[in-house]
Order: sequence, then structure tokens, then C-alpha cells
Amino acid sequence: MTPKQLLSTGCFLAALMTSSTLFAQVKVGSNPTTIGSNANLEVEATNGNKTVVQKDNGNVGIGTATPGAKLHVAGNQILGQATSLSSISATSQVVRDNSTGELKVLQVTPTNSFPLSNVTYNLTNVQRDFVSNFDTKINSNDYTVIVTGLYYSKQNLVSSNNTNTYNPLVFRAYILNGTWRIQADYAGGTTADNLNGDWTINCLVISKALIQQLPTQNVDLGGTNTGAAAASPAGL
Repeated sequence: MTPKQLLSTGCFLAALMTSSTLFAQVKVGSNPTTIGSNANLEVEATNGNKTVVQKDNGNVGIGTATPGAKLHVAGNQILGQATSLSSISATSQVVRDNSTGELKVLQVTPTNSFPLSNVTYNLTNVQRDFVSNFDTKINSNDYTVIVTGLYYSKQNLVSSNNTNTYNPLVFRAYILNGTWRIQADYAGGTTADNLNGDWTINCLVISKALIQQLPTQNVDLGGTNTGAAAASPAGL
């Protein structure tokens, strides 16, 4: 081997052995000679904003040089038009964790990722028209239940005390012992034939992860039929 060939071979081996150092970090854009010590790739805009890929964990940061997750975006994001869905049965809701800024899939319970659900209860053979305490078994710590509509099968009702009084429809969802209960009744009324009837009750079930529970507002109307709150409820 000639001296010239020896020199060429030596240069090639030296370059090969140092390539891991020479090409371990890549900087593009402004300040091309300056790169973060933990960045494999760093792209810097003229205004100083950076996009980086970290060495130790592969995290990608857009607008930040110290990404705290697999993808960390410091700033607003714009999503273009996407393909529409005809059903949400195979989708999940994404929410932002305000304490960390992370985007997470909303999982209300291990078996439910839907923040809003609708359920219909068909209650048959009810004692006359009165549902006092129907236990839905829905956990009141996880959900809020709202009665959105109801229907009673018998339309011919009479006063239960044999007087010609008006019997208003009274219904509500309420909490007892950690679960949501339903009450429905024509107050002071009963079925004309003294037989049992059926209720159809529709409920909206909302994850409490989407609801802010505000303090109860107590207002004394002083015996009048008008009034106003002292202020908008705290938290709005």
C-alpha cells in the first residue's frame, strides 16, 4: 500500500470513528452554531421559536426547547377540515388537563368514554301514578342526571281526596346514598279506575368531568313574586 493510500485509509477511519460525534446533533435555521445539549435536532426561527427532538427520550417540542411529553406544543393549534363521521360509537373525547396542559382521552369510568348519555326508563305496574324513589344505580360522584321528559300511560286521573282540585305533575332527579333517584307523581291525584299505571321517563346523564358545580344560591323574595340574585354565581 502506498503512503497516499495509507493516508486516505487513515482519514476514512478517523471520520468513521468520529461520525457519531459529528452528526449526533443537527441545527437548522437561525443561530446555526448553537444547539441545546439535549437536542438531536433543533430548528430555530428568526423570532427564536424552536422545534426540537430530544436525545434522551425522543420528545418533540414545537415552540419549546424543553418538551415535557411525546409531543409538546407551546401555542395555538389549527386543525384543517377532516373527514366527517356518521357515528361516534368508535370515538373518544379529548380534553385538556389544566394542571399540566396535557391532552387526554376523557374516560368517565373504565367502561364509558362518552361524556353525555341518554337513557329511557320504562317503569311498569307503578302504584297508581306515584313513583317515590326509583334507584337508577347511577353513581352521583361521577354523573349528573337530568330528567328531560316523561309520560304517564293513564290520562284519566282524579283527585285522591275526592275533591275537584288540580293535580300538578311533579318530577325530579335527586341524590340519595350516593346514587341518583327519580320521583314522578301527579300530586294529590290518583287513577280514576284505581289501577296501576306505567311511566316512561327519559334522562340525560352527564359526566361530572364536564360540569362545574356552583354553590347553591339562596334568595329571599320577602313574600313577593319577583326578585334578583345579588350577583352572578361565583365561578362564572
